[in-house]
Amino acid sequence: MSHCLNPDCGQPKNPSEHRFCQRCGWPLRLGDRYEAVSALKVGQNSRTFVGRDRTTLVQPQCLIKQFTPYGETRLEHAAAAERWRRDVGHLATASQHPQIPDVVAYFERDRHQFLVQQFLTGPHLDQIRQEKLGPFDSDEVWAFLRDVLPILHHLHQNRIIHRDIKPTNFRRPLDQPHWWLVDLGAIKPLTATRLAQPGTVVGSADYAAPEQLRGEATVASDLYSLGVVCLHLLTGLQPFDLFDSGQGGWHWRSIVPDVSPSLAAILDSMVQPTLRDRLADVATAMMQVGLSPTATVPAADAHSRASQWIAEQTVDLAMPILAAVSLPQSDHLLLLTAAGTVVGRSLSTLGESFPTLSLQSPQATAIAAHPHNGAFIVGTARGQLERWQEQADSWQGKSVGAIAHGITQLMFVAEGQQLLIADNHGHLYRWDAQTHQIVAIGPAHASKITSLALNHSDTLLASGDDQGQVALWQWPTMRLLRKLSRQPGAITALAWQADDQTLITASWDVTVRWRCPQTGRESQVAQAQGFYLPVRSLWAHPTQLDLVTGSQDGHLQHWQGSDEPASPSAKVSAAAIVATPAIALCSQTGASQSGFGLISITASGQLAQWLLPGSES
Repeated sequence: MSHCLNPDCGQPKNPSEHRFCQRCGWPLRLGDRYEAVSALKVGQNSRTFVGRDRTTLVQPQCLIKQFTPYGETRLEHAAAAERWRRDVGHLATASQHPQIPDVVAYFERDRHQFLVQQFLTGPHLDQIRQEKLGPFDSDEVWAFLRDVLPILHHLHQNRIIHRDIKPTNFRRPLDQPHWWLVDLGAIKPLTATRLAQPGTVVGSADYAAPEQLRGEATVASDLYSLGVVCLHLLTGLQPFDLFDSGQGGWHWRSIVPDVSPSLAAILDSMVQPTLRDRLADVATAMMQVGLSPTATVPAADAHSRASQWIAEQTVDLAMPILAAVSLPQSDHLLLLTAAGTVVGRSLSTLGESFPTLSLQSPQATAIAAHPHNGAFIVGTARGQLERWQEQADSWQGKSVGAIAHGITQLMFVAEGQQLLIADNHGHLYRWDAQTHQIVAIGPAHASKITSLALNHSDTLLASGDDQGQVALWQWPTMRLLRKLSRQPGAITALAWQADDQTLITASWDVTVRWRCPQTGRESQVAQAQGFYLPVRSLWAHPTQLDLVTGSQDGHLQHWQGSDEPASPSAKVSAAAIVATPAIALCSQTGASQSGFGLISITASGQLAQWLLPGSES
């Protein structure tokens, strides 16, 4: 049987072969892959299901958590949804440890949000203790500490605190020797400025540190809770029976007088009620149990390690440029100017040009090149579309449609059979190249759409807006899959890495972020490393994981990708200066065999040809 995920459905049970609910019509699968089988837990604003992955026979079970954002107003509802997106990203980061269940995917449907996680079976710590019919001895608690301290170290290294460390949140999967940490629903990111900030009181009162009960959890709070768990294992008694509130201390040593002195010392240092007396961090605890925490070395400044590279040739058009595209079937680079004209240059030499085209409609704002027939389309601030085609050594233009609002982005898809149109009110449209019919899609954005990017396998479309929101759509159905947590500042550029495993986003908050499209997890955030104003343009290498960024202050940066999962996803390896905002980056035809050709275009009309260092064509 399949369970309908629509909370308002009166008959949620469906035959397993159905793809849509027979009662309400909702799709039964998330992303055409994951479906709920049975309800596990129901909360005030959430539900949890045991689910299955229809695409695999190996460990097909999964966990599906549904969250419905709450709020009396639209703004409160949107804020709750955004908080959950951020939480999903933090969960995805936490799940990179092998002893934490994986975050598999994240979806949004209507006003509901869905998280798909690895399904874990096996007894929890308290069940193991009860099966023993007695407490743990010193060696068993020592082994438990050595097994789980690296998990907390991973969380804290990623600036995440668990806030709900207790016996039932440690599970040992069947046929596995290690303990896993589960139920990360209470995790909280640490801010860059303060390690303790007042917040909502969460966690189990009998295991929570005093400062956590005041809503001020820190990394030391997780250590405190883990120490209390160990006292529970050693004595078999509940924490409230071990703590003397009158004296403000723990009385456990008389219950287990034969505990090893080294273990007793570290546990006493972990469960001190006051922060100043308590063990400060997990790294210290790991060293005390004979483990060596891996040190995290801060990244060096980009300028200190980035080599400079020199332009092969440059051309200064001395005119304001709004956008640029290359014609795939020709040698033309098309430049949309602020004067409402299109200027063409040769991609191979930059020096050659074709006559300037004067557009029929004023206030041109966007341009897109057809992938095959040499045509291009221009959109305007009044919502008009113009199609231009080269005929008998001349260019002919005509109006092919219009929308109600100003056009901000254009992109050909489906081998040029369709055109995606974005406007300044957050709407997406699909224009048919044969019929010229325009169909509205969405909406997913509440404000102006500033960037579009389709992945290399033509399965996911990303759209970003001027409020920092990025939405992901399933292509070609244009079903909204999910929104990623907001990036502070307007999205300025989007790009997919060659393997489609990472979406790169740039924004006016002066950061570039490498993000997992399935969960929203940020594998790297680069801020003020070689660029000190926002990045305006991105160029991803078509076959490698390299990236070039062009910023508002005229810097170009080459980020060399890494296939090593333990390494940062990209490091600056080379840099250049083009003096004015780099608004576009295009691949160049006829590049040398020793590198990959790239054209940079600035807002003031400077064109430069580069040979990307350290890459193979």
